[in-house]
Amino acid sequence: MISNQDGSTQSFSTKGETTPLIVLPLKRPIPSSRWERRKNAYFVTLIYLTAMIAMGLVYAAQGPATLRLAEQADLVHGNATAKDVSKLTIMGIVNAADAIAALVGTLLGGYLVDRTCNWHYILSAYLVWQGLSFACFTLATNLWQLTLASLAWGLASTMPSLSTQAAMTWVWKQEVAPFMQLNNAAFGVGAIAAPALVSWNLRERESFHLSYWAIAGINILVAILPLLVKSPQRLEGIEEEDFEHEPISSIQAARCAISTAENKASLAVAAGNVPPVRLGKSLSTNSETVCQVGQDASDSDHTVTRSRNLKMSPPFTFYTFFGFYVATEIGLANWIASFAQINGIQHEVNAALLVSVYYGAFTVTRVLAAVMSSYISSRRLLAVCLMCATASMALLILAEIQKSQLLLWLFVGIFGFFEGPMWPAMMSTITEDYGFELQATHTALVLCSSKIGIFCCQLLFAYLLANHERGVYFSYAFLGIIVLAGCNFAWCNLVSLPNMVAASSRKRQSVGD
Repeated sequence: MISNQDGSTQSFSTKGETTPLIVLPLKRPIPSSRWERRKNAYFVTLIYLTAMIAMGLVYAAQGPATLRLAEQADLVHGNATAKDVSKLTIMGIVNAADAIAALVGTLLGGYLVDRTCNWHYILSAYLVWQGLSFACFTLATNLWQLTLASLAWGLASTMPSLSTQAAMTWVWKQEVAPFMQLNNAAFGVGAIAAPALVSWNLRERESFHLSYWAIAGINILVAILPLLVKSPQRLEGIEEEDFEHEPISSIQAARCAISTAENKASLAVAAGNVPPVRLGKSLSTNSETVCQVGQDASDSDHTVTRSRNLKMSPPFTFYTFFGFYVATEIGLANWIASFAQINGIQHEVNAALLVSVYYGAFTVTRVLAAVMSSYISSRRLLAVCLMCATASMALLILAEIQKSQLLLWLFVGIFGFFEGPMWPAMMSTITEDYGFELQATHTALVLCSSKIGIFCCQLLFAYLLANHERGVYFSYAFLGIIVLAGCNFAWCNLVSLPNMVAASSRKRQSVGD
């Protein structure tokens, strides 16, 4: 007997025998229509896109002001045409300090998002902290103050990305690919505006302080928006994670819950913990599990279909990919302006705009990728982008050798265009093509790997730029890192992920037998 939402009850029997039923309570009322469900999802998505815009503002404002921050801390001396950058390596250590703090902040944030119902309050607090700590850069006048500001900002630097990407996978599930691209494109929107704002401030006032305080204020204002929506939660209930695409009744949800209980009971029987209990039937295929109540497995009224989700952590190579990828993404954004100034290719005002062009192309291709996600798999898109980004490195090498402004602008635009879709494409690949169920903890590990990549690239690029005789190796270092990212991706998709999925399938089959 099953209790319906209206208070009535129903019972089921097979071949004259009453089948014992276990009814699991629904965790939340199911929306009455598909449009109502999607309308709520769209609104939640819009709110979290604004958090990514605020994050993009902060990240992209650092690169154009790197040399100015170094001058403010008495690490770089000279004028616009001749700068003593012999101590720039120390600035690399300062920039890398935020990556160390971010490891702590990321792990803490992932833990809180996974285990806190109202984590939107935590996201708002992180955004306020991010704004205030970023403004502290303008007050730092020596190395230690600059390092403390970097550490303070690093603690909050990844929370918007961590929480919004986890929320996208929970809200959209198998449809996450275009929304993951849009989520990361929102980061690009902020990243386009920030360098342009810094460039204007440098041109009008010979300072970057006003632009930094404006960005801090925007982050504090955006912190209000997450308070308007309820935090999305990781969907563990079968009625929640399996029936997102079509409305179902409480009866259907209960029927599928019965089959889930049967599977759990079968495991208990195999372990010898409980006697066998007949609860119904459960049919499985490679891509779906059919939950049924009653005697006829072909009766469509008694069947519901769902996609399998792998409730395990992705392989190690999945995480290391982001370390290599982000080393190129953030490494270029943080150092391309300094590279152009030190090598005499661009003035600091125009060098700041290089970052805007980079993130402009970056954002355009993410929007295009969101549209293309219905026609091309995320895995193929990622492979094409990796090959084209690697080929574009020839332009940076030539620009450095010939001191060519045109080649540098071309490289920044082309590389940014193919760099843009990589992060969201890899996140979509793991859920869309391989069926992994990502948790906020997994996203936190992705961001930790990314921060390790940033830490290494900050030290490497600062060291190369501080030594003019080794300046040509700056381009070669970039080329080497993007090649490593491509090799990591190939190994992950050709070896690690297929082996893990196959092992999971064999395990499920052995349990079923």
